[in-house]
Amino acid sequence: MITLSSDETYRLGKTLGQHMTQGVVALFGDLGAGKTVFAKGMAEALGVKNVVREVVSPTFMLVREHEGNVPFYHMDLYRLESEEEFEQINLKEYFNRQGVTLVEWAQRALSVLPTNHIEVYFEILGKKKRRIEFRRNFHFAKMIKVLK
Repeated sequence: MITLSSDETYRLGKTLGQHMTQGVVALFGDLGAGKTVFAKGMAEALGVKNVVREVVSPTFMLVREHEGNVPFYHMDLYRLESEEEFEQINLKEYFNRQGVTLVEWAQRALSVLPTNHIEVYFEILGKKKRRIEFRRNFHFAKMIKVLK
């Protein structure tokens, strides 16, 4: 899918969030590609309040926990050096919690992600233009159809 603004990227995240009550969403893409904007949209759909202020990239905290209609765990692995570091600080426990776990920079923990996760790839095509592609593990295939 192509989005032409951050508002469209936000709405795409919101649409996916409206169809989730449980699971892991793994985000891939360069800095500034729209991952956190997408996360804010998902958070709104899950009932998190004040998403503009509350849902920020948790780069220095690694994980931010948000209450909503569905618990939302926003993880950012940008600062991690390896999958071993991910496992040492026991972030994998979030994959088994009730709610939705969204992982930015998921390539830093690819082999430890649960098998039934959704992968979302962000590609910068221009100043505001993004290609957002959903891949892999389509126990979630019906959700992807809704987004198209």
